[in-house]
Amino acid sequence: MHRFLLLLLLLAALVPAQEVLRVIAMPTPDECAEAGQTGGVVIDEDFLGVWRRYRDKAVAQGATIIVLEITTPGGRLDTTFRILEDLEELRRAQNIRTFSYVPYDATSAGAIIALGCRELIMGVGASIGNAIPIQLKGTGSFREAPRKLMTEVLKTMDRIATAGDFDPEILRAIVDPDIELYAVFGGNNSGTRFLSAEALDREYPPNIREQQGLRVRGPFVSKSSALTIIQGSDRLTSTPGFQEAFPHKTCGSRDELPKLLGLGDRPLSDDELLRMQPPKGLGYFFGLWFGDWSFLLLVAGVAFFVMELKTPGLGVFGVMGILSLVGFFAVQQGEGMPMTFTVGMLILGFFLLLAEFVIIPGFGVAGVSGFLLIIFSIYAATVGLEGDSTSERLIPDSDNDWLTLKSWTTAFLGIAVVGTVGALTFAKTMHRIPFLSRAFVKPPVLDAAQATGVSAAGRVQVVVGARGTAETDLRPSGHAVFPQGSIDVVSEGDWIRQGSLIEVSAVDGVRVVVVPVSETGA
Repeated sequence: MHRFLLLLLLLAALVPAQEVLRVIAMPTPDECAEAGQTGGVVIDEDFLGVWRRYRDKAVAQGATIIVLEITTPGGRLDTTFRILEDLEELRRAQNIRTFSYVPYDATSAGAIIALGCRELIMGVGASIGNAIPIQLKGTGSFREAPRKLMTEVLKTMDRIATAGDFDPEILRAIVDPDIELYAVFGGNNSGTRFLSAEALDREYPPNIREQQGLRVRGPFVSKSSALTIIQGSDRLTSTPGFQEAFPHKTCGSRDELPKLLGLGDRPLSDDELLRMQPPKGLGYFFGLWFGDWSFLLLVAGVAFFVMELKTPGLGVFGVMGILSLVGFFAVQQGEGMPMTFTVGMLILGFFLLLAEFVIIPGFGVAGVSGFLLIIFSIYAATVGLEGDSTSERLIPDSDNDWLTLKSWTTAFLGIAVVGTVGALTFAKTMHRIPFLSRAFVKPPVLDAAQATGVSAAGRVQVVVGARGTAETDLRPSGHAVFPQGSIDVVSEGDWIRQGSLIEVSAVDGVRVVVVPVSETGA
C-alpha cells in the first residue's frame, strides 16, 4: 500500500502542472474612441485601482501566467513605479510569470510598464518607446522633467534591463533624449554592441573600426528625441544582434497568445480574457490636462469675481474668489512660480480693483491694472516656462514656449467663459439661498395696493423709469432710496455721489441698474 502511494506521488511530481493563462487587456484605441476617450487610457490613480482589481481576480482564478495587454499614451511616473512593484510581487511572492503584449503602441509610462514585465510580446507594426519623463501642466502643455527625476528613471531602466536580459543602452535611449544610439558589429567583434555616440567614439574610434573591419549603423535616434522601437522596421530591428539585445516575441493577434506561450494551438478562450472597460466620461481628460479636477477651483474663482462685479455690495464674493484661486495655486505648486509670488500678485490685483470701486471714480488705471494682475497671477501659477530665471519662466522665448502660451490662453479663455456664464446664471437666483440672501438689503414688505411696479425676482419692486436718491456713493454699487424703500443698486459704470437723483434703467433679477439724472430730468 505504501509503495502504491509513493508511486502515485512520484507520477504526480513527474507530470508538469497545468498552466493557467489570464490576459488582462486594456481597452483598444477604437473602444476608447467609442467611449469618448480619444487619447487612450491614462496611467493614473484610477487605472492603478482598475489594474489591481483585475490582477487580484486573475490570481484568485489560479493564474500562473499573466499577460498585460498594454495600449496607452502614458501617464504618471509615480503610478508607473507602483505597478512595477506589483509586477515584481507577482513574480516573487506568487511565482507567476508576467508578460506584456503591445498590439499597437505603448509609449511613455506604458513603455516602462511593458518592459517591466520582463517578457515582451509585440504585434506586427507595434511601437514601444519614447519614455522621456515630462511634467504636465494645467494648460495641457508639458516640459521635460528635472534631471534628478531622469536619473531615477534611468536607474529603473537599468534594473529592468538586467532582470529582462535587455541591452541597457537601448533601454536608456528610450528614456534619455540626449543619447544617440549606434550599433557596432562585424569584423573580429563578437556579437553586436549598442553604444551611445560618446561611448562609440571612446571605445571604437574611426581608426580602430577600420583596422578591425567593424561596421557601424546608426544613429537610430537623434538628440532631443527618444528612441521608439517599431516592430518590423528596417533599420533597428533588422540590425544583426538586435533580437538578442532586445528579446521579444512577435504575435499577429491576441488569439495567437496561447500558442506563442506553449499552451496549445488554440484561440484564446473567454475565461482566459479579462477585458478592462474603457473609461467613461471626461475624468481622464481633465485629470491629464488640469490635474485632478483642480481647474474647478479656477472656474469658481472666475465666477466669484464676476459675481463680485455683478452684484451690489463689496467683499463677500471677492474674498471667496481669492480663496478659490489660492486653493488652485496650492494644487498647482511646482508647476509655475512660487505660491508666495502668485498669491501676492492676486491680492495686490484684488486691492487695486477694490480701490477703484471704493475710492477712485469710474474705471481707470487702478481697475485695469488690478484686473491684469489677477490674470497674471493665474498665468504665473500654471505656466512655468522652460528656464531657471524668473524672466525665462514667465516670458516666452522659444517656439515651445509660444506653443505653451497658446495652449494656456485657449484653456483660460474656455474656463473664463464657463465661469462667467455660470456666474451670470447663478446671480439671478442666489438671493433665494438663505445664507447668500443676507448680502442684500431687503426692502420693506409692501401691500398689493402700494405696488406701483413689477416684481424683480420677487425682491425689488421697482419699474424701469422709477426715480430715487443715492443713499450712499455708488462706485458702482451701493444703496438707494425709492418710494418703496431702500434697496441695493448698481450704476452703469459712472461714480454717483451720495444724494444724487437717480433713475432705474434696467431690472435684472436682484440687480437694479441706475443712471444719474439732473434736477431738470436731463
